Order: sequence, then C-alpha cells, then structure tokens
Amino acid sequence: MFPKPMVYFMIVLSMGTIAALALLGLFTANLGLAISMGVTFLIYGLLLCCLWKKLHTGIAMISVATKFMSDKPTVFLSPIVKLILTTIVGFFYVFALSATVAVSNHKQNLGQDSAVEDGFIGLYALFFLVFMFLFYYMMTYTISVMCANWYYGIQGSQGSLFNGYKMMFQQFGSLVFASLIISVVTFARMLVQ
Repeated sequence: MFPKPMVYFMIVLSMGTIAALALLGLFTANLGLAISMGVTFLIYGLLLCCLWKKLHTGIAMISVATKFMSDKPTVFLSPIVKLILTTIVGFFYVFALSATVAVSNHKQNLGQDSAVEDGFIGLYALFFLVFMFLFYYMMTYTISVMCANWYYGIQGSQGSLFNGYKMMFQQFGSLVFASLIISVVTFARMLVQ
C-alpha cells in the first residue's frame, strides 16, 4: 500500500517543480527557461497520459521489491562483497600497472625497446575490465537467485545470500565467458574511440 502515495507525490512534486520553473521564466522574462520548461511540462504530461495504466504495474513492482528487501536484508551484502573484491583487484592492478609503466619508462630512458611492456599495459586494462564485469555479474546473479528463490518459494532454499553464491559457482564458467566477451567488445570500443 505504501508505494502508491509516494509515487503520486513524486509525480505531483516533479510536475509542480517544472511548472514553477516555467512560471519563473515568464516572470523574470527568461524566455529560454519558460519555453524549455513549458515544453518539458507538456511532454511529461503526455507521457503520463499515455502510460497511466503502466504506472500501476510499476507501483506493484515497487511494492514487491520493497517486501523482498525487507524480508531478505542480506541482499545488501552482495554489493559490499563486490566492492571488497573490486578494491582488492584494483589495488593489485594499480600496483602491477605502475610497476610495468616504471619498467617501460626505464627502458625508454636507456634507449631500449619497450614494446613488450606497452603491450602488457593494454593487457592489464583488458583483464581489469574482465574482472570488473565478472564481479558485477556475480553480484547481479546472486541477487537474482535470492529474489527468485524468495518469490517462488522454492522449498529447502531460504533465498539466502550463501545459497546464491553456491548456485553462482555452479554457473561460474558462463559468467567468466560472458565477462570476457563483454570486456573484449568494450576494450575494442575504447580503442576505436
């Protein structure tokens, strides 16, 4: 019952703020502000009219998500685990990258070829992306498993975080492969740009 008044209040507050900014633009003779906020108000109003029936679906989803998070507060530990793993790997990669750059600079100062070290720098960036995507998908997978077990009431699994991690390690190869593919594509896009 709680999300419905909150959602309606947020709609009224945002529409009121946009209308107030449009009026402020009119009163201060700032036509740019008045016109842009007026158009924004009209677009917002049209979207609300078109999507009004979908709003109730969104409210129902918010209430289910709220109930899940209050029933399973351990779901908040999954991002903390991701943060800890990311920090550990980040420190390792910063140390390894700085050592590689130092060796590359030393070789350049001596007039030697440092192409191998420069290649390792790109490889470090690629593997850093692999681990960041992997940790993200590990977090997403464990939260999804917890939510599915809770929602469908699967017998014998209380939808715990430990159960999510246990199931994740059964699918770990797929997560690593997906992370590698996404990292390679992201790395290629970064090189092109």
